[in-house]
Amino acid sequence: MGKKRLIQYDVIRVMAMLFVICVHVKLKPFASHRYISSGLYAVFFTCNGLFFMLSGKFNLSKKFDDVSKMKQFYIKNFKKIVIPFIVATLFLALGNMIQNHMTISVFDYFRYYKHYMADVAPYSILWFMYPLFGMLISAPFLAKMLQNMDEKQLKLLMIISLIWVFITENLGMYGYATHMRNFFITSTLVYFIGGYCLDHITYKKLKPVHVILIGLVGLLVTIYIRVKYQFKSAYDISLYYILFTFAVYWLGERFFDIKNHIVISIVETLAKYSFYVYMFHYIILNNVEGHFMTLSPSIHMLIVVILTLALSLAWAMVFNVLIKLLEKFIYKLPLLKNS
Repeated sequence: MGKKRLIQYDVIRVMAMLFVICVHVKLKPFASHRYISSGLYAVFFTCNGLFFMLSGKFNLSKKFDDVSKMKQFYIKNFKKIVIPFIVATLFLALGNMIQNHMTISVFDYFRYYKHYMADVAPYSILWFMYPLFGMLISAPFLAKMLQNMDEKQLKLLMIISLIWVFITENLGMYGYATHMRNFFITSTLVYFIGGYCLDHITYKKLKPVHVILIGLVGLLVTIYIRVKYQFKSAYDISLYYILFTFAVYWLGERFFDIKNHIVISIVETLAKYSFYVYMFHYIILNNVEGHFMTLSPSIHMLIVVILTLALSLAWAMVFNVLIKLLEKFIYKLPLLKNS
C-alpha cells in the first residue's frame, strides 16, 4: 500500500496556486488604500515561498543512499518538470506571437522561441522555474547534508540563514550596503531549506498563538517597509516576510488537515494540476480579465480568479493528456527508459 497523502500540504499548494492568480489580476480591491493594498499583496505573494517550501519539504526528505538514487531522482524530475516546462514554453511562445500580432512561420517561430527562452521567460511569471531548477539539482547533496545534521545544528543553520538575510537584504533598506556574499543559503533557497528544517525541528514551548503573533508582526512590518521605504524585496527576500511566510506554512501544516471527503477530492484534483495551472494561468488571465473591467474591483477579482482557475484547470487536463502521449516515445530514449 502506498503512503497516505497528507491533505494539508495539498491545501497549502492549492492556496498558493490561487494566490498566484490573485497576484496577476490587474484590477484589485483597495488599490487606493496603500496599506490595505500592500497587505493584500503581502498575503498573495506568499505563493512563491510556500511553493519553494513544499518542494524543499518533500525533495530534501528523500533518501539518496547511492549514486543510482541520485540518477533516478534527476531522471524523474526531468520527466515530471523539465519536459512539461519545455513543451509549455513552446505553446506560450506561440501564444505571445499571436497576442502581439507577429508574423508566424516555422523560421519566425523558432527564432522567436530562442528569444523567448533567453529574454522573455526568465523575466515573466516563469521566473520561478529557474531557481527551482537549481534547487532540484542541488537537492540530493543538500539532503545528504541536512539529514546528517542533528536538531541543534538545523536550528543553528536556520538562525544563521535568517540573520544573513537581514544583513544582506534588510540593512540595505536603511542605507547600509554590506557587500557580503557567498554564504551558500541565499535568496529563495532559504524557503527551500526552511521547508525541510521546519519539519525536523521540535517546538516544545511554541504554541499556535506564538506563531500567529510572529506572523502578524512579520506581516505588519512588511506592509510598513513596503509603503514607507518602497523596499523592493519586501514581498520576497526579507527577514520579516520570511517569518510571515514561515508562520503561514507552519499553521497550514497543523490546521489544514480537512476531513470532508468531497473537499479532499476537489483539493487533490486541484493540487495534481497546480504545476500546469501555474504555467498557463497568466496567458488565460490576460484573455479573461479584459471582459470584466467595468465591474467593481472586488467582484472583478472574484470572477476573474474563478474563471481563470476553471479555464486553466481545463487546459491543464488537456495538456496532461498531451504529456502522457509524448511519454510513449520520448521516454523510450535509452537514458530515460526503465527509470
